[in-house]
Amino acid sequence: MARNAAAAREPRQRPAISRGAARRFRRSAERRYRTCARAAARIAAHAAAGRQLRPELTRCADRAVRRYAARASSHRRLRRRRAALAARRRRRATTRPPRSHRRVVRAERRTGAAHDRLRSHGLSRAASGVRCGARRRARAARLAAGRGMNASAPLNDSSGARDKPRIDLLAPPFAGHLHPILAIGRALRDIADVEVVSTEGAQARIRAAGLRGVALVPGADAALRALTDPPYAVGANPLRLRAQFQQALRLQTAFAAALDARYRERRADLLIADFTLIVAGPIAARYGMPWWTSHPSPCVIEASGGPPAYVGGWTPGRNAFGRARDACAAQTVRLFKRGVHRLHRRALSELGLDRVYRDDGSEAAYSSECILALGLRELEFERAWPDSVRFVGPLLWSPPDRGEPPPAASDRPHVLATLGTHLGWAKDRFARTLREIARRNPHWRLHFSDGVHDGDAAATHDALHRHAWVDYPSWIPAMSAVAHHGGAGVMWECLRAGVPSIVLPQDYDQFDHAARLEAAGVALRLRHPREIESALQRVLRGEAGLRPARFVDALRPGMAEARVVALVRDRLGV
Repeated sequence: MARNAAAAREPRQRPAISRGAARRFRRSAERRYRTCARAAARIAAHAAAGRQLRPELTRCADRAVRRYAARASSHRRLRRRRAALAARRRRRATTRPPRSHRRVVRAERRTGAAHDRLRSHGLSRAASGVRCGARRRARAARLAAGRGMNASAPLNDSSGARDKPRIDLLAPPFAGHLHPILAIGRALRDIADVEVVSTEGAQARIRAAGLRGVALVPGADAALRALTDPPYAVGANPLRLRAQFQQALRLQTAFAAALDARYRERRADLLIADFTLIVAGPIAARYGMPWWTSHPSPCVIEASGGPPAYVGGWTPGRNAFGRARDACAAQTVRLFKRGVHRLHRRALSELGLDRVYRDDGSEAAYSSECILALGLRELEFERAWPDSVRFVGPLLWSPPDRGEPPPAASDRPHVLATLGTHLGWAKDRFARTLREIARRNPHWRLHFSDGVHDGDAAATHDALHRHAWVDYPSWIPAMSAVAHHGGAGVMWECLRAGVPSIVLPQDYDQFDHAARLEAAGVALRLRHPREIESALQRVLRGEAGLRPARFVDALRPGMAEARVVALVRDRLGV
């Protein structure tokens, strides 16, 4: 009751108007002003001519001028209020502890522990509201003695000076995102103390890579699988996109709370997070940690020039009309992102994401210091990339359990077909198409991978062998051709091995990968499954005009790892 009474006494803040409402009001006010100005000019002209106006016209003109002045003043006040609220949100996102942590602080005020916790968030003693005295100093001394260090030493140093800097790598448990992070960790483990932060489902592969893992958010693997691998294509369906985004927000909130609890006690010297973990940036800013973004699909990074991503895999316009089309599409994508942020601004602001773009136009979800673009600049379309983008090359890793060995060399051409680890809704249909092709071409040996590492292999036809999972580094060099969906992992393995491929994109950024592979002359892009058979015939006969070995020298093993190590050494001074 006391809390309700106190809340009732507090004055309610009037909500700030939106940008669209402010724009409409400004235009309306300008029209009214012009009308009032014309009326005032007519009144002055009549007065100069000595003519008498009717009293009601004079009163109407005066009333219009006063109304406009009042509305303009109110508009200025609302603009100032909105700017103040935005500034307050930015300050709270970087300095204020989360709400659950503030409840813990209130409960601990009598124990003298709250000040130490609040100071870790950058708050002053006055802001914490905790009295400073001998009791708190004595408790700090006891804690320091228990940790084996001086009372003045920082709380996040557990054992004096560390020999190696601490680097945390963050990634979801999916192969296309986790495996590049594991490759980064293996490259950095000699110069830093590396920990890979993911979910429970990723711990086995983290251990197989020889790294130390940390599991967050128990039970998140099932929710992530339902989010990223629904039984249908998401595409550009607005209802499906909205539902997927809301599920992602709930998961991001859970990961943000887990990361906040982790870094509250001990911080890292560098945070490298996969681009899908948008909460890594606000968490790093809250605790003063440097933060980099790892991006295995550089084509989706917004940059001026050329077509945007997620519009169906466009190629750059070659004339004025094409360039205008690309510019309009880029503006449409930016408006769409701003609209989504506007619809979910409360949830995103609680995560620390109070805007989509920074003042320089770069995307706020990515690091402003360094974006590790895990691709080749030569494969990308020419664009004006943000200053933070560093093309280091693809980082590839595969589990040591190689599964079934690749087929032995023979006179019959071997073809591998795969749709990666996602897209479960399309795999059975794709397998049926391949089975029909295999029956019509018995001289081919077709292999189809389900991309499920813990499944059971099953041969479905003499010419079509369906496998649960195959090891790309060992299988692809033994193939005459590969038919894939445009995923980053299989795409780079084909380019590294110099094997020709045909690409049938299904969803997400796969259309943009297919457009770049086709433009580079290293793959054939298909629009429909009925084109698979004819495309394979052209590739196997050497009639497609492809240059599959174009990027073999640029993708030599170890080059990308060396670039990442050099960047980290320069940043941390090791």
